[in-house]
Amino acid sequence: MTFSLNSSILDKHEQICDYLLDTFIYKTCKIIYPQKNNSCLNCIQDTDTNTSTGIYKTGGPVPFTNYTTCPYCGGEGKLYIEESETIKLRVYFNQKQFVKIDEFKSIVIDNDVIQIIGYLTDLPKLERAKELIVDTPIEGYKQYSFQPLSAPNPWGFRQSRYFIQMWKRNH
Repeated sequence: MTFSLNSSILDKHEQICDYLLDTFIYKTCKIIYPQKNNSCLNCIQDTDTNTSTGIYKTGGPVPFTNYTTCPYCGGEGKLYIEESETIKLRVYFNQKQFVKIDEFKSIVIDNDVIQIIGYLTDLPKLERAKELIVDTPIEGYKQYSFQPLSAPNPWGFRQSRYFIQMWKRNH
């Protein structure tokens, strides 16, 4: 027996999901990417050791006396820059609200686990992420960070627009 849905039903499902994700049930989340190490803009690097030579690079943001420690990179010759950006996700904290799919049956779910649903277009960002910070709009409450607990899975009737994934809170 084959089961199929009318395309208008599938379209309506996506309209409702878009509405929930874009305007109604969403959290603004911050994606933190792994640190990148870039050469210091303030001093000249020693090519053998990849550390600072202690010589000011003309045009650098913080002038200093040559053969001293560069105040910009602390003598390392590198700057560690952490990148981040924000996206909208549906976030479920309550296990009773979790969407049940077979891929999640083997996962041990406790109070530190959340489930997220997002657009597939945002998935590459989350796959690169070191951690996810879920926004708490109430001032004074701690913002928790999370790491992936499961692989992302396509979600929705067509499974071509959204993904679903489990994340575990960092302690």
